[in-house]
This record gives sequence, C-alpha cells and structure tokens, in this order.
Amino acid sequence: MVVANQGRLLTEGRPAELTDDPTTGEPADPTTFTVRNRPELQVEKQARDDNGGDLAPGDAVTYTLIVRNIGQQPAPAVDLIDPLDPGLADAVAVEGSVDAGIARWQVGDLAPGGEVRRELRARVAPGATDGQVIANQLGARFGGAGDYLLSAVVELVVRVPVVEVTKRVLALEPVGFAPGARVEYLIDAFNPGGTPVRDVSLVDPVDTARLEAIAPSEGGLFDPRTSRIEWIPARTPALAAIAPGGRVTLRFEARIRPALGAGEAVSNQAELTVRGQPGATLSDDPATPAEADPTVFVVEGAPAYAVQKVVASPLGGVRPGDVVEYAIRITQTGSAPGPAPLIVDAIPAGTVYVAGSTRIDGRPVPDRGGRAPHQRAGAGAARPRWQPAAGRDGGGALPGPGAARDARRDASRQPGPGGGWPGHHGPQRRSRHGRTP
Repeated sequence: MVVANQGRLLTEGRPAELTDDPTTGEPADPTTFTVRNRPELQVEKQARDDNGGDLAPGDAVTYTLIVRNIGQQPAPAVDLIDPLDPGLADAVAVEGSVDAGIARWQVGDLAPGGEVRRELRARVAPGATDGQVIANQLGARFGGAGDYLLSAVVELVVRVPVVEVTKRVLALEPVGFAPGARVEYLIDAFNPGGTPVRDVSLVDPVDTARLEAIAPSEGGLFDPRTSRIEWIPARTPALAAIAPGGRVTLRFEARIRPALGAGEAVSNQAELTVRGQPGATLSDDPATPAEADPTVFVVEGAPAYAVQKVVASPLGGVRPGDVVEYAIRITQTGSAPGPAPLIVDAIPAGTVYVAGSTRIDGRPVPDRGGRAPHQRAGAGAARPRWQPAAGRDGGGALPGPGAARDARRDASRQPGPGGGWPGHHGPQRRSRHGRTP
C-alpha cells in the first residue's frame, strides 16, 4: 500500500502552494512511501571465469543466481529461469535442470527477508570467436504465474588465445645442406596475447622420402608408420600452458638422404592445435615474407675427394743413400666446394727427410728448424695461404669438381727419370726422404 501526503502553504492574498517531494522529478507532487505487506522479489546475477585471465574458448564459467524476498509476506512457489546464450556449452544447473537451452530451478517458498542462491556452471563453447559477447539474464517469479522479474544483463567477452608458430632449419655440418648431412629443425610456439594458452599440441609430418634418421627432442615422438612427430603436454610439460609472452622451442634432427641430387627441395611444415579450439595453426618460415608458408631448403652439392700417392725412385732400384720422391695428389670430384683438405704423411721408417724438398703445387714450402714443414692450407682457392698446423700439411680449399692439389716430398738420392705424374706438367709439391745408409 502506498501512503501519500501533501501539505499546503497559505499566504494572505495569495493562492495556496502545495508541498513538493524533492526525491522525484515531478513538481508539486505529494510525498509517498510504500507499506510492504506482500511478497516482493529482488534478483541478482554474478559471473566468474574459473580459469582466470581472459575468457577463452573452453574456459569454465560459474554463474551465481541470487533471489531475495524484500517484502513483508512469504513468497510462495518461487521459480527461476535462465535462457542460455549459444556461446555456452555443457551447462549444469546445480539443484535445477537444463532442457532445450533453458535452465530452471524450483525454489519453493521464500520467507520475508529470506535469500536463496543457486549456481549455473558451463563452459565457453569451443567455436566461440574473438570478441564474441556471451549475455545472460536471470528471471524470477512467485506463485507460478505472471511475468518474471529480470536481473540486469551479465555480459562476458571471449578472447581467443593466439599462438604464433615459426619454423627454422639449420645445417649442422660444414658441407651445408649436402646429401648425407645432418640438419636441425627448430619450432617456436610464442604466445603474444594476454591470456595463457593451455593444452597445446604439435604435429610435424616429415618427408621421409628425403629425410632419414629422424631424432626429435623435448619429448617429441616420431612414428615411422605415419612419418609424423608429435609433441603433447603429457610428454612435453611446457605445452600444458604457455604464459603470456612465453615461448616454447621444440627441435628435431634429421639426415638428408644420400641419394638426393643437388637442387632438390625439401619442405616441412608443423601444425599446432589448442584443445577446445577448432582448426590448426600452420608454422611459418620467418626467413620469407610469406605468411604460414612451409620451411624449405634446397639440397646442395657435396664435396668429395680422390687421393693418390706414388713414389718415384731411380732406375735399377733403391740403394742406401738414394733419394726417392713421394707425390700425393688430391682431386675434388664432388659437386660443391669443399673445405681445405689436410694431408698427414709420416716420414717412413728407414728414411730421413731431404731438407728443402717439400713443394705444394710447385711452390716451395720452407722447412721448420731443419725438419719437414708442418703446414695447413688457408681458405683461399686461387692463392692458398699456408698456416702452421703441428704434424700436418694441407692444401687450400678446393673450389669445385676437378680442382686438384699436388704434394711432393723426397727421401734422399737424386730423383731419376720417371719421377712425377705421368703426363702432368702442372705445379707440384715435392718432399724428399733420404734412405739411411
């Protein structure tokens, strides 16, 4: 019941003025109050993301529903209703029921001043998109008839976690991406967002027609039947949750099949999935401007060496005190430049080195302390630089197929006819050993 009251101001010679209720916007209106002698409901709805942080697909959400009777009489047969937003899944109405997308509760009588709380639990639908709004509103009534009293609308905004995946490939051997050489792939999963990314898995299909000896690390498991490597949180704990700004690096090594030819391309691309999110994120090659492109390397040629060694001795055989000449030739027979070769050639037992007899490609190599030089080739191909390397002699880098180095050394006695390479007139390396009398 509403009780209204209004006074009048009487002034001689003027009309009466009515009092005004300053709590309303109406002029000269009576002052009222309500006598509550009936049930009156008050409803409230709260929401909580049980996972914390940004609301993401798959996150658990708990709604708390609150109904109060602020009237002076009991509210009979109170019931609640909560239509579910399509962005929710797996809804459970605690002490209630869910049917056809609507959650319901039968509360019963509610005494004056009484309060009742109920819970609605659900998950954000896996297909929810970034920025999607999930809106819910509670309705309550008593007596089993009439309109529902509605709460304020509760809105939650979905933020879909983002994971950036890049993939690099490195050559592990000096020969680069040559047949038979080992390579290493590095997969980086980076979380640039503001919410943790949970339950991450990666699958990497490997081209086993071009790669062999697959060896994953960080808990990866290679299945030779499917030619796939798989990383999952159970074996790689770092994938259970990638914190905002966090990065997880996964690796595997492989060997380029020796039968591959130069110029053949080897392509590889990983796939990342997050539990509760549809689809997969493909890895990107950071070395190219294209997005979500596979990581590719091209098989390079491989160096190969052919080594020959001959000895030239005087006609009629070798006698004590004679000088014999050893000649070593290294020829690059491969399809790509090779590193500087090293020659290890011990002085034979029963001989002594002939001072000053060493030549590399016809160029004299100085002795060291009156003994045979121990030299190593530098990187130059056209003009090799010889650098010290104890106990070893070497030639410069061999630039490609057919490139050769000659090394010669004498072992005492003047060289007779027939010394040298048949038909060879190019620069040679010589070193002589004198036989002990």
